Amino acid sequence: MICITYGMSDNSIVNKKMTRREALSTTAKIAIATGVAAIAAGGGVATYFSLQPPAPTRQEIMISSWRMVQSAKNVLYAQQAANTLFEKEMRDKRNINVKIETKVFEYPVYRTSLLTAVQAGNPPTVSTIDQIWSAEFATAGYIEPLDDLIASSPEIKKDDFFEGAWNSNVVNGKTYGIPFDVDVWEELYYNKDMFEKAGLDPNRPPETWDELLEFGKILTDPSKGQWGLGLIAGKGEFSTCIFDSFIFTNGGDVVD
Repeated sequence: MICITYGMSDNSIVNKKMTRREALSTTAKIAIATGVAAIAAGGGVATYFSLQPPAPTRQEIMISSWRMVQSAKNVLYAQQAANTLFEKEMRDKRNINVKIETKVFEYPVYRTSLLTAVQAGNPPTVSTIDQIWSAEFATAGYIEPLDDLIASSPEIKKDDFFEGAWNSNVVNGKTYGIPFDVDVWEELYYNKDMFEKAGLDPNRPPETWDELLEFGKILTDPSKGQWGLGLIAGKGEFSTCIFDSFIFTNGGDVVD
């Protein structure tokens, strides 16, 4: 099975690779069809059963999958529904009895939970991990490159993904995961009452960078302590992502 050893850079982690190549031709390749994914920012692995003829006798395959989310609400229910559909397809079309057990963890406890499972010698079969961990785990040898599996898959195509998302899983020229749950965090909230008082259409928020700046200036009134544009800030990854997106999409850079 794909036993992913998740580790830190210090010596507190079991420093050995749990993955076996034999399993990459079985359980790993199931994950991509279920949306369970494996390894990386939402990673995944190449498909397998679409390339193989149905087995003469029914195989039994057990898969444990772990997922991380910002909030576990409704995610487990949706994943279990996807698992059920995939299990039925494998049983009916490929004569393979696949059983998938999914656990969902909220992000703040996810890495610790993974490390604890690895140290106990009982990691999940497949898992999503944060893309910011990919280079560390790949360099340490905790995860294996998937290039051969991707090359043999008719479903997984690099061009179907955003270049930046795909490249976040490439380390030293090798691909260690498939992007999964790659999305945009930024959302625009605006005060309709303030828009109306300032003579702006309350049902039409700014649609371009120029309009965002224009509306912000119109809404700003220092005498009232009122500012037309605010960015959510704080300590942590969210602040970095929000500010960096504004900087880079406007042609700037973090440092000179």
